[in-house]
This record gives sequence, structure tokens and C-alpha cells, in this order.
Amino acid sequence: MAAVLIEQAKRSIPRYIFKEIWPQNKFIKMNERSATNFVPQSSQVIICGAGAVGNSVAYHMNKNEWNDIIVLEQSKIGSGDSWRSCGIVGHFHSTSEGRITTFSSELYKELQNSGHDIGFKETGSVNIARTKERMTELRRLAAEARIQGIKCEILEPKDIPNYHPLAKVEDLEGGIWVPSDGVVNPLAVCTTLAKISQDKGVKYFEGCKVLEILTNGVKVTGVKTNLGVINCEYLVLCTGMWTRPLGLNCIPV
Repeated sequence: MAAVLIEQAKRSIPRYIFKEIWPQNKFIKMNERSATNFVPQSSQVIICGAGAVGNSVAYHMNKNEWNDIIVLEQSKIGSGDSWRSCGIVGHFHSTSEGRITTFSSELYKELQNSGHDIGFKETGSVNIARTKERMTELRRLAAEARIQGIKCEILEPKDIPNYHPLAKVEDLEGGIWVPSDGVVNPLAVCTTLAKISQDKGVKYFEGCKVLEILTNGVKVTGVKTNLGVINCEYLVLCTGMWTRPLGLNCIPV
């Protein structure tokens, strides 16, 4: 299905734009770094999926001195749902999601400032309301955001063109300006985290599809892949839409 959607995108998006949003040379480069015809028989940690979440887990576990880690990716690094992400870094969420976004934003700043071009820019964002009910909700979210230390400003309709000159404000109730919101290149985030992790010893295997999660009736013991069986102590599923069917086949543990 994913391949069909990609082919449809290729046909519907002008070629010069498609090359910008699908920099295939980055996939090829990572593929050359990690391609292999064999997998190890065991690893302390197996991470399934090399998207934004999987690469982040590998990066942070390695940073916290977990050294025996492998990442399995059925296609290429960053080629799944993460590539299709719009790359918006928005802090205007509920408390738990807001904390994750703030943590992510700090990571993106750290990577960008250390010389990794992940396209991170703090552009700011305007959240608008067309009804009084929506404006009430935005005020509530703004109050929650301030508790988390996120700066935001309540805007009257007349103030919105100062931040978005093309906005039509006649039918708006107001808005919220969040200066710390921004954008990032999601593919660059994936490949950068993968490269850093690989350089520090994390092993990546592309074209390695997990077919089954193996258990002994008490705990997960490993995975069966198209390249062979790999035993592990810990398994982390970061497989997006494939997580549920994979998880269901090992219940009960």
C-alpha cells in the first residue's frame, strides 16, 4: 500500500518538487552504510522500525550507555510514516504532548547548533478561532502551555495580520501566537539520529522485516525476520501502523 501511495505521489507532484521532498541520495547513503546480508543471532536490545521514534529511541538509549542495540527496518531508514510527516513542531498541545514537543524541540536545537542540518527553524505559529467556543478552548490551552513554560500570546482579530499579513480576520474571534513553534525536515532528523547512533556502535539492518515476535510464554525472547531469527532481552516496537498486528501475535506473553 505504501508503495502505491508513493507512486501516486510521484505522478501527482511536479518532478522538481518531488526531488526536494524525497532526497533519494540520503536513503542510498544510509543504505550503503547499513546494508548487510546477515543479522546477528542475538542482541540485548532490538528496536523495530527506523523512523523518527525508532531512531530517537536508539539515540537516547545509546546516549544512556546501552551499547548492544540493533535497529531493524523493513525498507530504508526514514522511509515510512516519518517521511510523510509535515515536520511541524507545535507546542500547543495537552500537558503530556506538550512536554514531548518541548523535549523534541530542544533536541532539534541541539542537533542544528552542533552542525547537523536538519532544517530546524523557529518560525512561530498562529492558532486561530472562528467561534467563541474555539476561542475559549484556545485560552484554556494557552493557560496549560504557560504552566509548562511555553510562551504564548492571546491575539485580538486585529492583531493577527501582524503575524500573518494575508489572513482574513473579519470572521475570526481571535487567536494565539506561539513564538517557539517551528518546522524541521523529518527525513533529515531520521538520518541524522541514525548516523550518530551508527557512529557510536548501534547496528542498523535495512530490508529486514519482522515477521513474528517470539516468546517463551513468559516474556519476549526475540524476533523472526526475513533474514533470520534474532534473540533479545528487550524489544521495542516503533513500527507505526504495523505495531498492532505484531503485538497481537505475541499475546498472551
